Amino acid sequence: MNYTELQTAIANQFARTDLPASQFITLAEEEMNRTLRVQGMEEMTSATPLNQTDNGLWYLTFPADMLQLKHIESNGVRLEFLSNNQMNTDAEGYYTIANELLLFANANEVDIYYFKKVPVLSDTNETNLFTEIGSDALFYLACDHAEVYMGQPGPSRGMATERMIEVVRMDDKGRHAGAPLVQRG
Repeated sequence: MNYTELQTAIANQFARTDLPASQFITLAEEEMNRTLRVQGMEEMTSATPLNQTDNGLWYLTFPADMLQLKHIESNGVRLEFLSNNQMNTDAEGYYTIANELLLFANANEVDIYYFKKVPVLSDTNETNLFTEIGSDALFYLACDHAEVYMGQPGPSRGMATERMIEVVRMDDKGRHAGAPLVQRG
């Protein structure tokens, strides 16, 4: 289901063409971006810190589309998080976060693994990850916002929750192809 089809489906659901369906879809997308963390939202970017703070630490700003940090690597080695008050220029192999900056002891290139925000639907962006993996969840969330808007609570919230749980369940299966996890050594 694409953006135009979602708007039509919402209008049909309530037999009303005067509803701001695009607003309900945007609210539903914001909610899905807040709550879902699935494979299609995973991103990696490489960057080299080019600027230093007053205390000599090197920094990078968060990626513009970052929702949540997963981990950071440098030369294939995962860096460990260190609290802000412990971080200093001798803390090789560590990073910290302060004032929406990633801080490092050196200017080595790093790979930042994170969950990205799914771009919103619009007249020029008819599909996105949410329409691909859970258009029904998106539809029912948008309907829930419409029900709140009209002051008529209905079943849409529960249906949306069930669909989002199913999206997460299917994503979990896809991470390991349905095979059981085995602990080694």
